[in-house]
Order: sequence, then C-alpha cells, then structure tokens
Amino acid sequence: MMGRARSKSRQVLCTSISYFYVICLSAIFLVTMLMLTFRFLQMENPLRYSDPVLKSRNKDFEAQATSGAEDIPSLLRKLRDVPDQWDASAAHVWDSENAEYYYGCIKPSKNYSIDPNMEVNGYLLIAASGGLNQQRVGITDSVVVARLLNATLVVPHFDHRSYWKDPSNFSDIFDVDWFIQSVAPDVTVIKELPQTVRKSLPKQVYNLRVPRKVPAWYYSRRIRHLLKRKHVLRLTKFDYRLANELETDLQKLRCRTNYKALRFTKSLQDIGQVLVDRMRAKGRRYIALHLRFESDMLAFSGCYYGGGERERRDLGSIRKRWKSLRLQNPERERRLGKCPLTPEEVGIMLRALGYGNNTYLYVASGDVYNGEASLAPLKALFPNFYTKELLANQTFQWPQANYQTQCQEVGSAFFCQA
Repeated sequence: MMGRARSKSRQVLCTSISYFYVICLSAIFLVTMLMLTFRFLQMENPLRYSDPVLKSRNKDFEAQATSGAEDIPSLLRKLRDVPDQWDASAAHVWDSENAEYYYGCIKPSKNYSIDPNMEVNGYLLIAASGGLNQQRVGITDSVVVARLLNATLVVPHFDHRSYWKDPSNFSDIFDVDWFIQSVAPDVTVIKELPQTVRKSLPKQVYNLRVPRKVPAWYYSRRIRHLLKRKHVLRLTKFDYRLANELETDLQKLRCRTNYKALRFTKSLQDIGQVLVDRMRAKGRRYIALHLRFESDMLAFSGCYYGGGERERRDLGSIRKRWKSLRLQNPERERRLGKCPLTPEEVGIMLRALGYGNNTYLYVASGDVYNGEASLAPLKALFPNFYTKELLANQTFQWPQANYQTQCQEVGSAFFCQA
C-alpha cells in the first residue's frame, strides 16, 4: 500500500512539474512575441522613438511638410542663431592644406603590360543601369572586367527602363571616339558587334547578372570559361558588380577610365563652360554643391524626415521597385551617418566650416524632395543661391526634359570645368 501511495505521489509531482514547464515556456514565448511586435512597430512608425531630439526634429519637419510654403518663415526662425559670418576672411576657408604635395598616380606600373598575342575570348556587352553615377561606375568597371576576361568590349548601353525612363545613349553624353582611343592600350573597344558575329548569334544573346561587388577572381575563374563557350556575353544591371578594392594596376585602370577616358561631348562641355563663366562673373569664388535629396535617394536609404503619412506613402511607393530592399530602422541609420543630409543640414554644416552668408552657392541636383519647402532653409543661409536654370537664359539649347541623364550631366560638366 505504501508503495502504491509513493508511486501516486511521484506521478502527481511529475505532472505538476510538467505543467510548470509548460507555463514557463508559454510565458517566455509570449514575452518574446511582445518584444518582437514592439520592435516591428518601432520600425514601421519612426514617430514612436523615445529619442527627444529626434521627436523635436520630427515635429519641425512634419509642420513643414504638412503646412506648405506658408509657414516657411516661422520654420526659419530657428536659424537665427547661426552666425552670418564665421571668420570668412580666413585663408583656410578657401585653401586646400598641403595641396601642392598631391600628384596623379594613374600611370601603370612597369610590370603592367598587354600581350598582343594573347587570344581574345569573345565579345562583352554591358547594360549599365541606374542614374548617372551608377552608369559611370558601370562603364568604369566594364573596362576592368573586359581586361580580366581578355574580351573585346562593345561600347556600353544604358538601361532605358530605370526609374527615370531616360532614352539617352552613351554617345549622347560621352565622346565615344575619345573613349575608345583612351582605353586602347588596355582593352579593345568597338562601337557595335561585327556583322559576321551578329549573323552567327542565336536569336537572343546570353544574359547574365553578376552578384554585387564580387572580387576580380570571380570573373577570371567563373565568367571567363562561359565567355569562351558562348563567344558573346551580356552582363545586365551592371552597377557596382566589381569589388571596391582591387590590385594596384587594376585600380589605376579604373581611375584612368573614369578621369581620362570618360570625356563629355563637346556640346555638354560648352554648356558647362558657359555656366562656369557666368558663376565666376557673379562671385570670384563659389561653392559647387550636389545635394542628394531626391525622392529616389531618400526612398533607397530608408530614412525618415518627419513628413508623416504623406512621406511614408510617397517614398514607400518608390521603395517597392527594389524588391530585395530590407526595411531599416530610420533612427539607427541616421545615427550611423547613412541618411542623406537635408538642405538645411548642409547649409548649417557649410556655415560652421566658415562660409558666411555672402558666399555664392551653385547647387546641382535633381528635383529635391518636398521642393521649395526643403530648399528654403538653405537659401535663407546662403541668399546667393544659383542653379543651372537660374544661370541659363532663353538662348540656351537644353536637352529635352525626358533626357534626365543629359540634364544632370550638365551639372557634372560644370564641376569638371570649374
């Protein structure tokens, strides 16, 4: 009898312990789910962050975004403590320290050479995508990749289906003959595939998208044999498809292509020179500034600028075009310095560096998000504010409105001429 009693008591104890473990596990699971839900709500709604500084900034930005241009003067009152002058006569404001010690280093080393008897493995087609900066990176990297593959490079084509729907071609922006001549010691470049090659091709050229920022060996080990077999290969979405760090001579080839071979067309250079001359006529010295505050840039960054539901809706719709883009924590991204500066923040930074309100500013950028409401604080800090549109007149022959890349390259040509 006593043995049966002990057995029953053990069973009751085991059952109690089992229930206790189940209750504990359920509680842990519930707490974990609550924490994850809270974290998700933080990422979805940046206004719930506990940072008092960010909350204050959000209130200012939301008031600006929802009230429109009518409340811009009240928004600018907070800038009254920014000094108009900050030792503007000091030489360091305009001088570059140790500039005389800088020198070019793009010439190849003694060990860099091209074997004229080396067999060409095939033809490389490049589809450069993105905006003008991404396209330029794609063109530069295509020359390096062609050398790695020992391929004949066909002048890169631009993606006309991107965000801007820009129909511009390589020859509309860059001097094609100069490009071919400049990279000739490194890579053979042709304007289009030979007729005999085109006739021998199947209906569709073999397309391949390489992972982003792969090392140089990826092309020589994994792509070269494919090029030999297919004879003609097209690399699509070619932007940032090569690692940033390369061996010295390949890095120099990249620089030679970017800073020497890519020369703007004569028409773009002429427009850029006219703009530079007009800017210098207004002020002997000026700052050429490129704002990165366009809608697509903000959408890609995943940052939040206090625009409330309208901003989340506008930028969220643009963000959908990047299917692999992860949802970021806006507050964390800003603290890590990954968020584009607002025009107001750029103005305050320049003023803090020592540039007074009498400084002339040339701003090259696309359509700034939230338009004049975003630019107003920068214009208040620097009244001598100019763009290519303000410097131009009716005699200018501008590219058509839908040729976004050409219009933006006018700004780039301005920087080169300056």
